[in-house]
Amino acid sequence: GEQTEEVSRCVEVIYTVSSIVEANDTSSKGCEDELELVFNILPPFTLTPSAEPSSAPTGSPTASPTASPTASPTASPTGSPTASPSSSPTFEPTASPTSSPTASPTSSPTGSPTSSPTASPTASPTSGPTASPTSSPTSSPSASPTSAPTASPTGSPTASPTRSPTASPTASPTASPSASPTTNPTASPTASPTTAPSALPSAEPSNFACEVAVKVTCETDDGISCNDIPTPNSTCAFGVPLDGLQFTYIPGNTCEKSRNQQYEVDPSCEDIAPVGDTPVVLECSGSNGDDMVVLVTDIGSGQSLFTVQPPTPGTSLPPSINCTILSNATSPPEELQWNVIDTSGDAELDLKEAYGALQLESCSGLGVEDKVCVEQLVLETLLRNVGADTMNVTLVESRINYDPPSDQLDQVVPNPLEPGDNATVVEVVYFDFCETGSFSYVIRADANPPDGEMCEDEDGYNITIAPACSVDLTNLTCSDLSAPADDPRNCSEIPPIEIPQCECTECARELIFRYTQAPCPLMPSGYGCEQQGDLAPTGTLTVNSSSTSSGGSETFFTTDVSLGADIVIVDTREVDECVPEDLDITIATATGIQVITNLDTNCGTGNGIDLTTEFGSLQFTGYTCDRNGENSTNCFSDVLLETCAENDGTIDLFIDLFELDVIGDTTDLLNGTAPLTLEPGQVVCGEQTEEVSRCVEVIYTVSSIVEANDTSSKGCED
Repeated sequence: GEQTEEVSRCVEVIYTVSSIVEANDTSSKGCEDELELVFNILPPFTLTPSAEPSSAPTGSPTASPTASPTASPTASPTGSPTASPSSSPTFEPTASPTSSPTASPTSSPTGSPTSSPTASPTASPTSGPTASPTSSPTSSPSASPTSAPTASPTGSPTASPTRSPTASPTASPTASPSASPTTNPTASPTASPTTAPSALPSAEPSNFACEVAVKVTCETDDGISCNDIPTPNSTCAFGVPLDGLQFTYIPGNTCEKSRNQQYEVDPSCEDIAPVGDTPVVLECSGSNGDDMVVLVTDIGSGQSLFTVQPPTPGTSLPPSINCTILSNATSPPEELQWNVIDTSGDAELDLKEAYGALQLESCSGLGVEDKVCVEQLVLETLLRNVGADTMNVTLVESRINYDPPSDQLDQVVPNPLEPGDNATVVEVVYFDFCETGSFSYVIRADANPPDGEMCEDEDGYNITIAPACSVDLTNLTCSDLSAPADDPRNCSEIPPIEIPQCECTECARELIFRYTQAPCPLMPSGYGCEQQGDLAPTGTLTVNSSSTSSGGSETFFTTDVSLGADIVIVDTREVDECVPEDLDITIATATGIQVITNLDTNCGTGNGIDLTTEFGSLQFTGYTCDRNGENSTNCFSDVLLETCAENDGTIDLFIDLFELDVIGDTTDLLNGTAPLTLEPGQVVCGEQTEEVSRCVEVIYTVSSIVEANDTSSKGCED
């Protein structure tokens, strides 16, 4: 798209131009994009002075403007701006910065940093104590002991404590500390101190040598990271032949509990015996008579995954398969249920749909990407000795969600682990990526070194899945209820009324009027109308004939009326006989009465009254010419509108809104029962009867809408 615009070259304007595009698609998510362009045209001069004008004009104009206005006009123009700067900033930087810092800070930075930083630590450490121990021991803890005891205790302790020394040995030994004292003091003290202190303490705790590192990775068997696995789109109707399906068994799910669109079209399921909580096997055969290959995979929690494949690899499944569920608890296995499933790739087939007790978990087609709900996950844990000494791994335990811990120590090979050695622990689990849920895996390892304390480490892996729901309005149909049962027709095939007036070969045997509660017109045309009071929505209608043989008026039809309802007038005196053409009609209500006189229908003359014409509170809408209701014409036909919503996603959804709109008139198809829960594959339908006109051209627009929520809080609609 393009557009021509005008821009100014004399006045500076900043032009901001933006474009935006928004689109919808079949996903109902839509998309959009936006671009922006900014430009301006800067004139070489300004239209207003840059500063306030001087108090008086200059003697003569200057050759060029000064950088700022002068205090007073100059005698003649200067050739260049004045040298001294104005109070406003200069256009160029000042001279180069000084080589050394000024006494006080300047308004601009110096060209190079100052010679030495201020307020920073000294270049060498202070004389204060260092943060680490000295490299050599301090001098001897005390002075050398005296050769003889001193008269009084010294200021520093002796190498070993003594009692108060005596001037000379006592004549007899003291009672303590020894049993018999030495005759003379020893030449040197006993238990001399060591010549140097013990070794320096280590920077780390004494179990530094033991350090184990645990690291968990999670991938599919195809090498895809577990956190990169998307929730698949649910549809398996690839448009190409299918070559594989996977099912799980749902105990207790009878044929009546099937949840799939194929079952809605052609129920092909039969219960033979109760489908209880028992081990089962699955046998499948194709519509071509071949037996299918069924592989069984244990996926934990007592569940198995049944994979159905064609007998020849690289080929497709037949157009349909018949799968029989058998109990593995009996000998021979007892048949419990069978299902026929369309596997052509063209019929509706969605993940998580239930075909009796079989729930679809994955599908694959020739040349298209597989769609898988239950994925096999490989959890690989690397244990590494990152310490400086050999360690013996004494415990490895893993836990999945809230299950009891599982011992994995036997997978640690080698054990003990030398410094730098690794050991790998592998676990295989299955997780459903199509249902809302979470998966938590934690693994812990303990180890002991030959000397030192125990060390440990743990790691984990978490997956959270919250797929959005998906709801599909599978159909919106309109059918004509007036059509014969053996010849149904949709609304687009309803014929219009070609002759818009009452016309019968002989006479009309039924006249159809609709009560509108309208008052008499000011000037009735071709009939008489009188009214007292205002008509109420309900009342009684009486029809008289003014063309009796006696010349009087005779009542031949009476009925109750209500607003918007049709009144079929017949001659109750003689069934299936002609209705008199000269009518006097009285509508009596609780608040008013209306009398219509001399209404001549002329249906048997070929020039009868026009359809949709109003006569007071009655609108002429149809007639029947023949006996037994045959050859009937009515301006209005009843049609049946029906729409269905299916959960074609993989999780339960909760329908909050399900409406049908006919030309702006909305009907709640839930009848106030929201929210309505739909399991995957389950369908809910709503219908409504509407009236359409065959006499007046009307464009009928009918729409249905469904909105639902789910456990992801994202919701869905169609």
